[in-house]
Amino acid sequence: MAGLSGNANLIACSINYVINVGVTVPALLFIDRMGRRWPLIIGGLSLMTWWFANAGLLASYGSPAPPGGLNNRPEES
Repeated sequence: MAGLSGNANLIACSINYVINVGVTVPALLFIDRMGRRWPLIIGGLSLMTWWFANAGLLASYGSPAPPGGLNNRPEES
């Protein structure tokens, strides 16, 4: 988790993993009842919508990394 260190990072990751496990079981039961085709189609369309929205926001408000990368680290560009 970016910006966290020590125990705060461990707690944030633990919360994320517990939510992941808690949501996976109902999702699997839902997919078994409904089938796989429609959830995959709906998921793909929703991902496409959010990716286009994200790309539009980055194109409008984003800025490229400075030469040499962030904090003079080329890998953080």
